[in-house]
Amino acid sequence: MPSQCSQMWMSYTARGLDRYEIEVSHPELGKFQRLKGDNQYVVTQKANAKMQMWDEMWRKRVAVQEKRNQQDAKVRAAEENLQEATDRTEEAQAEQESLRTLLVDSLDHGPLVDWEQLKDFSPCPISRPLPPDRPVDPPKPKLGREPNCYDPEFEPEKGFFDWLFPGKKKAKEEAAESRFQAAQQLWQTKLDGLQAQHAETVAQQEQQWKRRQQDYQDQLADWDQERGLHSDAEALLL
Repeated sequence: MPSQCSQMWMSYTARGLDRYEIEVSHPELGKFQRLKGDNQYVVTQKANAKMQMWDEMWRKRVAVQEKRNQQDAKVRAAEENLQEATDRTEEAQAEQESLRTLLVDSLDHGPLVDWEQLKDFSPCPISRPLPPDRPVDPPKPKLGREPNCYDPEFEPEKGFFDWLFPGKKKAKEEAAESRFQAAQQLWQTKLDGLQAQHAETVAQQEQQWKRRQQDYQDQLADWDQERGLHSDAEALLL
């Protein structure tokens, strides 16, 4: 929330001199100040400076809070991931202990369980994620041939009287040169625009590619963890 400023009012001192007053505040910071002076411009500048200072203080406070919130979110996410990993580990350990107990009971009381039926030879239920395909770079921009001063459209018009009136001939040459300069400038402007657009597209595509690579690495890590749990359970039955 930005700083607030009241309307300036004028009063008179005991000596009959002008006195200007204005109030500035920032509710979020709990700031309030009344500024006085005998010069309206100076009082206004003081008020603006004070509000700018408070606004900057508030901006920094908001930035710190946002950073703190982001850090808290990261901590919560890490704690949730840790808890999830702990739960899954406990589940695997409980399953392992159950199988060991079952094995001991079987040895003590005879072969009550057909272990061959309990063996799970099925592959890991989650298939390995496929790496993303790198996108093809967008084609470079193409533009028509750059204008040339020797192109027919830039040749000055020739007439019989051009030799009799050199000034007329010069005017035609200058007009042709102007047409060429304008065409060349337009061509260069279009080329610069296409190149800038191409560079922006390449940059955006590169960012998307990096995000897809990171997503793939995350998926691969999850897959490795799932495969490890499946292998541990399978090893107990062999």
